[in-house]
Amino acid sequence: MTTYLYGEPRLISRGKRGLLSGIIDHYGIVWSTAGPNNANPDDIVFELGPEGHTPVTYRQFTVHGRATFYNEVADSRENVVARLNAFFENPRNWRPFMHNCEHFARGMLTGHFRSTQVENGLTYTKVLLEAFLNTAAAYAQEAAKEEARKREAAAAEASPTPGASTETTTRPTGAQTVNEASKSEPMIFSPHVRPQQELKAKSRRPKNKS
Repeated sequence: MTTYLYGEPRLISRGKRGLLSGIIDHYGIVWSTAGPNNANPDDIVFELGPEGHTPVTYRQFTVHGRATFYNEVADSRENVVARLNAFFENPRNWRPFMHNCEHFARGMLTGHFRSTQVENGLTYTKVLLEAFLNTAAAYAQEAAKEEARKREAAAAEASPTPGASTETTTRPTGAQTVNEASKSEPMIFSPHVRPQQELKAKSRRPKNKS
């Protein structure tokens, strides 16, 4: 997809949203058509974050806060476009300390990949906090998906199969269950078989002498 970039590339930032609001800034570069310290709502912004590097409009970039413009100057428009093209052909993932949003924005603009937020010792801890929160949020989202899959599987097992019988057959298990089952079974008695005691008593009877 071809995107036509008008104006001049400018380094901008805005405050992070959510728990990191006012602690860490989010950086990008805007192709401004409204002068060095402003931009029009539809101007294109390039940014990098944990969720990816899809270009957005200036309106979308500032939906969570007003942008700050910096005096950082691009080495040339052609070089910025060449670096952007190279990045999109072979993108690098966001990393909080090695390749965050500020590394990306300054690198695309000037060719020097650096982050003043990481270089600042105090902010280093704040960046660590951001990495922890993003990781925790990813784990929480994955745990929620796994829980939903388990609930769906349990619901599928609990639902009877259409046309299947709901009767169950209980098999006797264990000695006690077998004994109880044997009591309910009919006992077979054979009249032609004499009890053993009767046979022994008959054998002890004296024979009649004729």
